[in-house]
Amino acid sequence: MARFFNCEVFTCRSRTPQDKATVEAVVKYVTRYALAKANHYLNEGGRFNSLKELNDYLKPITDKMLQRPIRGLKKSRAQLFKEGERPALTLPSSWDYRYVRTASATVPADGRILLHQHYYALPSQWIRQKIIIELTSDTVRFTHEGTLIAAYPRADNRPGLSTREDYTPKEHLIYDIFSIGNQDSMLLQWARAIGADAEAWCREALNGKGRYADTVRHVHAVLSLPQAYTGLYQELNQCIKEQRSLSLFKVSAGTIERAWKNMPHSFSGPKDNRFTPENYFNCGKDVLTGKREVMGWFASTVTQTSLKSVSEHLHGSSMYSRRYAAVKAALTGSSTVIDKSAE
Repeated sequence: MARFFNCEVFTCRSRTPQDKATVEAVVKYVTRYALAKANHYLNEGGRFNSLKELNDYLKPITDKMLQRPIRGLKKSRAQLFKEGERPALTLPSSWDYRYVRTASATVPADGRILLHQHYYALPSQWIRQKIIIELTSDTVRFTHEGTLIAAYPRADNRPGLSTREDYTPKEHLIYDIFSIGNQDSMLLQWARAIGADAEAWCREALNGKGRYADTVRHVHAVLSLPQAYTGLYQELNQCIKEQRSLSLFKVSAGTIERAWKNMPHSFSGPKDNRFTPENYFNCGKDVLTGKREVMGWFASTVTQTSLKSVSEHLHGSSMYSRRYAAVKAALTGSSTVIDKSAE
């Protein structure tokens, strides 16, 4: 706060009462004069029904105290303030004051910092290095000796990872992509393009128990078996149908994969340009790097909200500004995105 108002703070030394003698003298003066008058008013039956009434009662008393000359200086406290302190005071260039909580940490071997159940990735060169974490109401900043390393929007209590391009190798992002929530609709669209039985099995698998990331990984493995060749969609749908008819229980992804490998296939012909493993992983990478809000086929990219300070009062409007920017970008993008498969 002192830096925000361009002030310098001089603290009192420990066990040196002479450092704060002036302050204690003023406290004694106020206690014996202003507060004594207020207590005398209460003892005579007076009453303050609100803080405003108490302030209104003390205001003329404190004004009188400020106008009284100080012994030895022949000047009042009001005069000293106008002559010495007021000329040095300046208004801040912006009232966008941000309350920041800081903490130090050592970057672990995987280059990820866990804060409030969410991981934030840092460049690999900072592994085993001590950094400073700065938390504001809507951002997380990582610095080292005053140099900014990375900054992310806060994602408290949202399991997953936030990263940037080249911060994490692609092979390390695969399981993080499977861990992204709310992928059911995207996977069901993929399965529906393959066939009705594939969609039914996919819906059944997603509604089962177990870790969500493992379930998504198994579903993705089955849907990727045709390698995007549209001529093999019917064969995979028939394979799933046969395996479901042979079992009274839910068919596992491993059972379908083994049956598929025992069948002859011709990986040739036209390929699907929409439902492909490459598009799936690219979409997941965009979500982790903040380019998209959710997983979806041909979803319009959303411009990430700038982490620079915005004009606000104690972040009262930051949340609404970010929501408005995301909605505006989504609406603008939805009107220009063309589904190539429909053509």
